Amino acid sequence: MKKLIIYSFIIFLLYLKVYSGIIPSPVISYRNGVTTSSSSTLNTSLISYWKLDEASGTRVDSEPTGTPQDLTDNNTVNQTNGVIGNAAWFISANAEYLSRGSSDVFVGDIDFSISIWVQLRDNTGNKYLLSNSSGGGGAANDTFAFDVTSGNFRFWVQTNGNYSIAVASTSITTNTWYHLVGWHDAAADTVNIKVNNGTTYSTSTSGRPPLNSTNTFIIGKYSPSGTAYWNGFVDEVGFWKKVLSASEISELYNSGSGKTCCPF
Repeated sequence: MKKLIIYSFIIFLLYLKVYSGIIPSPVISYRNGVTTSSSSTLNTSLISYWKLDEASGTRVDSEPTGTPQDLTDNNTVNQTNGVIGNAAWFISANAEYLSRGSSDVFVGDIDFSISIWVQLRDNTGNKYLLSNSSGGGGAANDTFAFDVTSGNFRFWVQTNGNYSIAVASTSITTNTWYHLVGWHDAAADTVNIKVNNGTTYSTSTSGRPPLNSTNTFIIGKYSPSGTAYWNGFVDEVGFWKKVLSASEISELYNSGSGKTCCPF
């Protein structure tokens, strides 16, 4: 009886600590009546997350709050084995890509970060992993993008014809998975890229923030009427309206094994 009283008292004390803020309670979120919880800070300021597990067709936004930003399948993007579960398989010769017009994945002069796992099947020419643009791209339409140019991963933002490009000096090997994180730091006026939780490559935007636009969000090519199609695999894509910390990027990379949502 005495032990039962002691255990009950300990549980009561823990209850008080959690609800008084001494011990942080988990993040709880809702979508379509489903409740999820986690204490990871990766759940904060998360706008959209695409696991890309589907065999084909619409790719579902797994982020459990807000308006789902599901992606339309253009020209039948198929699947293959991914870093976690399945991944989207893009064949450039078939002009395959995923898109969402006028999405909530818009920016401007704000903090934002994008995490993506990619594998390249051939390393020739200019290829786009992901972009936010309209029309045929260019100074009036581009906002941000990940691409491969001259054998290097790049992350860039644009406004009024001024492109601020962070280039990762990483030798790319085909048929190999890479984890990329790109981000814009509004306070520091920088655009940045990190590959496989390694060196941060940064460049100044010189006070020229990304174009503020609700352009089409695309995975697999440059712009709605452009080309530069991706030829390879893409998996686990996330978009946050904050600068991911070094520890959060490390958590996503997870020693090369990746980490999925939702929640984290």
